[in-house]
Amino acid sequence: MRKGISYRTHVQDYGWQGYVYDGQQSGTSGQSKRLEGINIKLSPSLDGNVVYRTHVQDYG
Repeated sequence: MRKGISYRTHVQDYGWQGYVYDGQQSGTSGQSKRLEGINIKLSPSLDGNVVYRTHVQDYG
């Protein structure tokens, strides 16, 4: 695994996408597909936590 943070997203009609790293885009753009899940991992060489926030349709 590369150093840093890696993450992948589950996209409507596509399923789980491959992992991307450190600020790269995950998911789709311009296709009006829902992001249905996210998986985030820290490189073993990093010490700390990941804090994230999501917006849920119809709930905010």
